[in-house]
Amino acid sequence: MDFFIVKFLSSLVKVLDTLSGRDRITKILQYGAKILSYFLERRKQFLNKHLLEATDAMILMDKNLFNFSKQNNLISIGLNRTQKFESSISDARKVFRFFKSIGSLLDVYQFFIKVILPNYFSRFLKQNGANTTTNQKTVVGATVSPPKIKITDFLKVIQKILLSIYILYDHASWFAKVGLFSDVKSIKAKTIWQRLFNNSRTKDYSDYACKMWFISMIFTVLADLFEFIDVFIDEIKLLNEQLDCLRVDGSAIDKSEQQLKDSLEAKENKMRDITNRKNQITRNLIKNVADLGVSGNGGFKVWNLNNAVVGFCGCLSAFVGLYESWPKP
Repeated sequence: MDFFIVKFLSSLVKVLDTLSGRDRITKILQYGAKILSYFLERRKQFLNKHLLEATDAMILMDKNLFNFSKQNNLISIGLNRTQKFESSISDARKVFRFFKSIGSLLDVYQFFIKVILPNYFSRFLKQNGANTTTNQKTVVGATVSPPKIKITDFLKVIQKILLSIYILYDHASWFAKVGLFSDVKSIKAKTIWQRLFNNSRTKDYSDYACKMWFISMIFTVLADLFEFIDVFIDEIKLLNEQLDCLRVDGSAIDKSEQQLKDSLEAKENKMRDITNRKNQITRNLIKNVADLGVSGNGGFKVWNLNNAVVGFCGCLSAFVGLYESWPKP
């Protein structure tokens, strides 16, 4: 038992050493507090229903009503503290996301340099009669022979752009909340900078951020679905190849036992890789669909979920991410 605890704590320390690990654990705390606040709110409503028509004299005389009154006061205090805790954790996670958009924008830049430009120059050379198959010249750090562009690549690039905009609005929300922008009210603002960067627009920044997050999650889920379909097609093809190796008929090519064994072993390794990819995409789908549920509840208000459902979705996404970053034995 002691060995298990030490091993668990060692893994936890490794996770906490990373920024993503700390963000996922604080995300569990944030959305766990949201679930707790839902049940406290429900209990408070139940108690208020019984105390609504009761007078002060009845509360003092009736033991149950007196206990209800005490519980109601304690739950109000607990609910207030839980909401403050959730808000503080949310602000802390905004700090964790500082400069996170730089990585997404670099990925977009690399996509255009390594994928879009080679394809553009390849078409340009073909139109001018250049032989791109034999002449592999280098263009902006990549060969003229262009990499194949998939629809998932475009979906991921759009998602990264939207995610970067979401993070920028998220930063603006935090800056406005701590009072780093102009204190002049938007109506009385004299310059465009005072209108754009204004401490009174905290809610506007949060709404814009949530809208960008929701749209980016739609593209993320679509990319995951296309990747899952591609992996499923690869799996079917590989299963057919394995059957072809095992099929023996009059037209089959004779193979030695060792050749057949090597071929099957290579295909088993490929199948193992495909299974790992499929499991990874499945986890991504669960995590991203859960985040889609959270993001759709704010900004555009696509649906109106209670705090328990939102908290469950947030915790589910965090636990899946924590599982992926947990050190493997």
